[in-house]
Amino acid sequence: LVSLLFMQHLNKNARACPNPEIIASQLVSIRNIYLRQELYTISNKIQEQYKERLPALRLVSIAAYEQVFNRQVT
Repeated sequence: LVSLLFMQHLNKNARACPNPEIIASQLVSIRNIYLRQELYTISNKIQEQYKERLPALRLVSIAAYEQVFNRQVT
């Protein structure tokens, strides 16, 4: 449902926007937010599984996100 609503919103914006680069940058931003949230979710699941807090794991997930983000930019 969320994907369908997002695609409808995207189609409306694509028709209204003469610059597809704006849409592309919005998609990249949304993808990066989603990727960061997925990494945090994985980190939290691992912490729950082992019943302990692993602050270093959050740093690792942030570093992984930054590596992916930097690869996309270049």
